[in-house]
Amino acid sequence: MTEEEAGKDNLEAYSILVKNSLQASLIFQKGQLVFANPAANTLFKFDQVNDSALSIQQIFSWIRVEDQELFWQVIRESEEGAPTSPKVEFQFVHLRIFKWLEVHACQIEYQGQPASLVEIVDITDRKRVEITLIQNEEKNRALFDSIPVGIYRTTPDGQILDINQTGVEMLGYKNREDVIKINTLQLYVNPEDRSRWKTALERNGVLRNFETQIRRPDGSIFWVVDNAHVVKDIADRVLYFQGSLEDINERKRVEIEVQQTAAQLATWVDQLKQRNRESTLLNAMGELLQSCLTIGEMNKVIAQSAAEIFQRQAGAFYIYKKTVNLLEVVATWGPGIESEAIFPPDACWGLRRGRPHIAAGTQVKLRCRHVFHRDSTERFSPYMCVPMTAQGETLGLLYLETSEDKLVESWSPLATVFAERVALALANLRLRESLRMQAIRDPLTGLFNRRYMEETLERELRRAIRHKHPVGVIMIDADHFRTINNTVGHSAGDAMMQALGQFLQNQIRAEDIPCRYGGDEFILILPDSSLDDTYRRAEELRQGVKQLHVQHAGRLLSMITISLGVASSPEHGITAEEVLLAADRAMFVAKEDGRDLVKVAKNK
Repeated sequence: MTEEEAGKDNLEAYSILVKNSLQASLIFQKGQLVFANPAANTLFKFDQVNDSALSIQQIFSWIRVEDQELFWQVIRESEEGAPTSPKVEFQFVHLRIFKWLEVHACQIEYQGQPASLVEIVDITDRKRVEITLIQNEEKNRALFDSIPVGIYRTTPDGQILDINQTGVEMLGYKNREDVIKINTLQLYVNPEDRSRWKTALERNGVLRNFETQIRRPDGSIFWVVDNAHVVKDIADRVLYFQGSLEDINERKRVEIEVQQTAAQLATWVDQLKQRNRESTLLNAMGELLQSCLTIGEMNKVIAQSAAEIFQRQAGAFYIYKKTVNLLEVVATWGPGIESEAIFPPDACWGLRRGRPHIAAGTQVKLRCRHVFHRDSTERFSPYMCVPMTAQGETLGLLYLETSEDKLVESWSPLATVFAERVALALANLRLRESLRMQAIRDPLTGLFNRRYMEETLERELRRAIRHKHPVGVIMIDADHFRTINNTVGHSAGDAMMQALGQFLQNQIRAEDIPCRYGGDEFILILPDSSLDDTYRRAEELRQGVKQLHVQHAGRLLSMITISLGVASSPEHGITAEEVLLAADRAMFVAKEDGRDLVKVAKNK
């Protein structure tokens, strides 16, 4: 058989095979359409089909421009012997008919020459369904992303499978792909919330109104409320968890601010109540201090007030004694303190600096020397020393200690006010005592003056009558005192009077009352002293004054003697006037009889 006969046989075989196929088939050879089966005629609406009636360019004119190169590539590669091409989709328009076609080609031998068999399937209906589905999916995704609530799906382990754009932005990300890479449990700030989220879904299958904090990529904290449920298949197997995230960050911020404001207001109210309480206690203490007549009374008021004002703190009140340059504790409160009872001013940093000294926290290294530790740990309680001064003069020290650093620091302003109030009251009391002493004391000798003597003698005589006790009186006159003034000078006379006053002060009992009556005359009031005892005391004074040596201006003054008159109540009267008159007459007799004598008044 010749090649031409074989070709005709092949053509006839292909024609029979392709002609009966329900699938549109075309054969191209050297760029020409050489065969089309009836299904292709129907598909392309060909008027007639011959072996050379149509060219590939005509077919191209019906194919969308962007798909022409792809169509030509399929034909060329198959005709050149390439394996069967993959299925290719392209759009076809002919006689105003739009179709989607699916094409694949393979090489055949046609009339003894290589050719391309192109099989075409009309997939227009399928593509319309696919496009509709895609469009619907895009609409659903657009709707999904536009919902103002974050929607998500995760695996049971928390791995994010899908999330809408609202959820992406809520979590602080830009792209959905970045969120899908993470586990939702890693976002929770509180580790306990992670287990609560998973446990609630695994046990109950639902999570309702779960408020939690998430940490964003930039480190910020964001509040959300999470609602989720479990999605299962028909076999009751868990497919995924689906949930929603609602933005409550602003609401939480407002709630937290309200809570903080309320807490701050409560703190301010408590502080105001505390300040009012402290102010009330300070005012009450001030009134009591102003009513105190002695340092002893003041010490009791300070201890009681400090215990009420400085609760949970121990403390002490020190008085500065200028004569010995020491501070001595006169009042304490609370449990035992870690401070010495007596110490010099330079042992306290507060007194050195002239302002409150707080030893708390890191400042404990600057510990005052008067503060000690009770055990071998060498740890000291936080404390504060507040100097008490008035008009530039140190009067004392307020010492406070506690177990809390913040407590002693927070009470620093109160302690300062407390110390100022006490210092002012102490200064006023000392001033009143000074004025009182000036009113009842003789400025030269320091003994009681005549006015105090008269008041005291009347009081002692009334007490003696009531209790039926005696009262002795000694009137003393310095012998030849005018001679000292005239010969040595009045300053020497003053020195002699001061020495005589000090001598009398040292020789009497605590209950005896020494007074300067006037000029060079003195009076001793001896409560509960009989006439005989009073006489013996007078003799002791007369003898003792002779041992008195007085120096003035670098020279020793001549020895002084005294004349004494002794009287007693009730023997010589029951009134001050009567007893004084009796003692004065006895003293006059002693001077008349030669001085340096003791004479007893005559009985009434």
